[in-house]
Amino acid sequence: MGCSCDKNINCNNGEECPCGLSLKLYNSSGDLLETLSGYGYSIGDENYFQFEQGITFPTGTLLMSYNDSLARWELTHNDNSLYLPDTSMLFGTYTTDALCPDTDCDLDLSCNTLEFQFVGASVGGIEWQGDMYNGKKLYRFNTDDYPGSPNWENCIIYWGNNLTMQNNNGISTNRWLFVILGIYTLETIPFPLEQLDGTDPGAEMNLLGYLDDPSLECSNGQFQPPSTDGFPPRVTTVPEGPQGYTGEVDKVECECCDEQISVTVLLLNIEYDFIIDVAKDLNDNVLGFNGKQYYSFTYNLPGAPVPNPTYYIYFNGNEWVVNDSLAVPGGEIHENGGSGDCPYGFYSKSTWDESIIQIKGVECFDCCDYYTPRFTNFIRKQRAILVDDTSYIKRKEVFGMKCGGDWEDIFRKHLIIDTLSCLPYGVLCEEQEECLIENLYKNCNC
Repeated sequence: MGCSCDKNINCNNGEECPCGLSLKLYNSSGDLLETLSGYGYSIGDENYFQFEQGITFPTGTLLMSYNDSLARWELTHNDNSLYLPDTSMLFGTYTTDALCPDTDCDLDLSCNTLEFQFVGASVGGIEWQGDMYNGKKLYRFNTDDYPGSPNWENCIIYWGNNLTMQNNNGISTNRWLFVILGIYTLETIPFPLEQLDGTDPGAEMNLLGYLDDPSLECSNGQFQPPSTDGFPPRVTTVPEGPQGYTGEVDKVECECCDEQISVTVLLLNIEYDFIIDVAKDLNDNVLGFNGKQYYSFTYNLPGAPVPNPTYYIYFNGNEWVVNDSLAVPGGEIHENGGSGDCPYGFYSKSTWDESIIQIKGVECFDCCDYYTPRFTNFIRKQRAILVDDTSYIKRKEVFGMKCGGDWEDIFRKHLIIDTLSCLPYGVLCEEQEECLIENLYKNCNC
């Protein structure tokens, strides 16, 4: 399995992920297959994340968005030619009310969409609505939503048993069943289903077919009629999309905004990326506006006026906005509602063909630029000792001798010295630093 569930549960449901997501997909052997970067954008009040194409999905678009009615994040693959007659397929689900779908272990990539076939022809996809029964997924649907199939209402596919199947076929263990409920609707299915025996008028559960394999994890196959003298098999379901994957979703860190920021612009479905500098005067002093620094860039995309206009990203006193002028208040063309020190987040615009999708930071400068290492004499001495130990091992290995230390110990000490020489501020506390120092001449576990 790719996910080890070794992280603490993150209960901060109010924390958003304004700088995007990273999706890791593992194959059935637990090997990391690919890592896909996802940027975010906003349409109206809804946030979406779109991931780059990769091995698993080389065509179409892979989107993650929130489904309010089912209280879950949904990972959907959209392809106008791949999923016919549908144009999209529900690939993954993550049931949570968190504002950021950051999860190591709860991303469900198994059997979320069934391809529904009637008399050998595909008539549409059945999406899982979140119901579980007997430890497996239960699917609710009406076949009148699928042109080319009979008008069957209140259908369910679930893992269980049925009196008709027992009486007609002698099968007493669970199977995947395709049933039509009588007076019950998809919202009022009574549980347990095994108690529906038809004794109440109109409350029967009609068994249309079952899958004979008792070991299937997904409803995958041709449903056999409940009796040998019934109709020939007419209904088949096939799990749609890639199967056998596990996945993790990680929040992308926003990095730094003190010198530059990264802006992604979508124009007619083509993505353009800018690296934008903070505004400075002739003496290289950072300029401010409404108490925060601001940024400017030249809009030199296809179709832009000539000469290309200059846009400003600034804080207007209430939120971060994008405008073509600092002097004209109220003329903002993009806004995101944020008021932090950095303009991170999704920026919305009323049109669909163009929007600033996302603003995030750039990689922070190296720690050695601002950290002065402590214990410099000690580090210099240990570095000299390390050189002597390395030379000693080399001389011994020429004659095939293995005594006097090993290369693993040399590498360990080299990493410790390198860390102490450029200590990232705020990453190691004083106790950790002291432990690393002690580990240069003792065997201890930090």
